[in-house]
Amino acid sequence: MMLAAGCTIQVGGGQGGAGGEPATGSGGAAVCVPGSQLSCYSGLPGTEGVGLCTAGAQTCLPDGSGYGPCTGEVTSSAEDCATDADEDCDGTGQCSPPLWSVALGGDGPASASAVAADAAGNLYVTGWFEGTVDFGAGPLVSARRNDVFLLKLDPSGHAIWSRRFGTMNPGEAGTSIALDASGNIFLGGSYGVDIGLAPPQPPIDFGGGPLPWDDASWLAAFLVKLDPDGNHLFSRGHLFGDELSITVQDLAVGEAGTSAVMVVHSGFFDIGYDVMTYDAAGGYMWGFSRRTFSSEAPTGRVAMDSAGNVLVAMGRGDGQESCPCDYYFHVEKRDPEGTVLWLKLLSGPSEPDFSGDGGQAKDVAVDPDDNVLVAGRSLGNFDLGGGPIPAGTNFVVKMSPLGDYLWHREVPGDAVVADSAGNVIVLGGGALVKLDASGAALWRRTFTDTIWASRKLTTYHDGHLALVGSFEGTVDFGAGPLTAAGRDGFVTVFPP
Repeated sequence: MMLAAGCTIQVGGGQGGAGGEPATGSGGAAVCVPGSQLSCYSGLPGTEGVGLCTAGAQTCLPDGSGYGPCTGEVTSSAEDCATDADEDCDGTGQCSPPLWSVALGGDGPASASAVAADAAGNLYVTGWFEGTVDFGAGPLVSARRNDVFLLKLDPSGHAIWSRRFGTMNPGEAGTSIALDASGNIFLGGSYGVDIGLAPPQPPIDFGGGPLPWDDASWLAAFLVKLDPDGNHLFSRGHLFGDELSITVQDLAVGEAGTSAVMVVHSGFFDIGYDVMTYDAAGGYMWGFSRRTFSSEAPTGRVAMDSAGNVLVAMGRGDGQESCPCDYYFHVEKRDPEGTVLWLKLLSGPSEPDFSGDGGQAKDVAVDPDDNVLVAGRSLGNFDLGGGPIPAGTNFVVKMSPLGDYLWHREVPGDAVVADSAGNVIVLGGGALVKLDASGAALWRRTFTDTIWASRKLTTYHDGHLALVGSFEGTVDFGAGPLTAAGRDGFVTVFPP
């Protein structure tokens, strides 16, 4: 019997022909000796026998007509950074540690909300703080409550400069940040006015004068453009009446310097999404609104592709006090003038029996080829084109620039970004997962429950990944322990 080079057959005690000769199949030709085994391995070349990867065996069928399936093999999988085992079978059982990590805190609470990177690898971080903080560029002192901070770090994590923006009024926080091709900074967040203060305090001022306010408002949202050194270029304030909560949920900047901003505002019974776009000088171009009724926390993000098209993802619910509730997985693409190019809208009763096809879209990003990535959650009989996704499942889906389904993976999906090679990084459920452009898992990192990672992470420099958030106690991302005085912010950078 002819065998492929390198293959081994172990003769067993199967029901062969006389004298243990190969049996004949139904066509009369012998294929193998019943019960004999053939080594098999379907993993990547060069991984067999490395780490946890091992060959399996195929057993000849009783009638000798061929071999059964390969059983017992272990092929490479995503490297679990929490163990020393070599799951991806590359010869080492450890993930590359972070390049560096820094804590951001002082004598009061602080949190880092969002991060962006310029072409030189400098990082820009925004968030909020109370009390006094010194990030390495001199002390910043809040006026009374939360104030906005903006911090520039060099590629090694050292502070270059920091800025504080705030008044004695409440609700001041930076929540989103992005850069244009020239390194100008776009900053989004919330601000308020305490009408009970005596004397009354003007609204927050980023350098262009106090932002607008009316006494019917509780909170308002801001969009600010600063130059690479933090100097004011323009600022805009957005008022939505007596809403209880208003903030910039996300913002994105295109290559031409245009920006898209998603503002989320919520009242007693409903949530509103407003998406607004501006030209490079801060002039309003176009926008649209969506209202939703939901007990769920609002989810949604915006992104811009290389042509200036705007991608919008939302998680919408149309139920109020009673169910069944309709939840909408809403993803759309608009051209630079605001015309809808395509819309993915899956909806249906999702409670109490999850009998519809509803879901939530939580984040959206584009890869270097302008493919669309969406992180979300299924809340019913949910199918994006690759088969049903069970109710309650978190996932990331990849679509073509035209909105056609390419693939999806069931991974914790609250936030998603792509690097310059098209790899996909997904954050959610206390884990950070990296997939290649085809959706194959590369590695997985998990965090303790004393770490609150922001959903606004960024990639830069051929695959570097910057993650921000807040933490309590002592944590170690792998670059040495960080200790918080109470609740502090953090920045950590992972290599490709």
